[in-house]
Amino acid sequence: MKTAVVMQRQFNGKAIRQNSKTAFLNLNDLMECYLEENPKSSKKVENYMRLQQTSEFAETIRESLLEANNQNTHKNGDFVLPLVEPLEVFETKRGKNGGTWVHPYLFLDFAMWLNPRFKLWAMSIIEDKLIELRNEDGDRFKDMMFALKASGAVSPREYMKECLMLNNIVFGNSSKEQRNSASPDQLSLLNKLQKYNAHLISQGIGFILRKKECENFLKFYAFIK
Repeated sequence: MKTAVVMQRQFNGKAIRQNSKTAFLNLNDLMECYLEENPKSSKKVENYMRLQQTSEFAETIRESLLEANNQNTHKNGDFVLPLVEPLEVFETKRGKNGGTWVHPYLFLDFAMWLNPRFKLWAMSIIEDKLIELRNEDGDRFKDMMFALKASGAVSPREYMKECLMLNNIVFGNSSKEQRNSASPDQLSLLNKLQKYNAHLISQGIGFILRKKECENFLKFYAFIK
């Protein structure tokens, strides 16, 4: 399920925001990290965005994405429809979650422009599966809620209780927003637990026993991972 959720990746204790639907990352966040380490630097986000090489690279990415989506080929048995222009690879927002948001490849190019250490970190997050896992988390959550509804749950408290229980197991506390700053390993565990818990619910197993089963699952997961 691709719902636009603003996730927070951590770099040297600072949050770098990423949109779970588009995978766009926020350049301003990374710029703040860089300037904190290099306060005398004259580099700015707008300087990078004005470079001719940035414009050319952005256009190359855009054309590549259009070509890949406009081939009208079959994939996994499903017809791939043409992607209608315009297709953007960066956008500027104001207000909440404002700033310059860019395609991951542009984000990597920007990090390279800053310095090699930032480039290395950007490479590592582009290669991980955090976005895929966060979108899967949404699917598994939906499945678990459907199982609860099918079991006869009607009160919002019943649904909330289930979420808080799993948050406590995975993260050690019940805070609601931590899924958006979770590590790939934490999300992987959460996805498996939600799937397992949905199965337990469908089997008619009560909350107390489900909680124990999920806690036992955590011990097993820690052993095999």
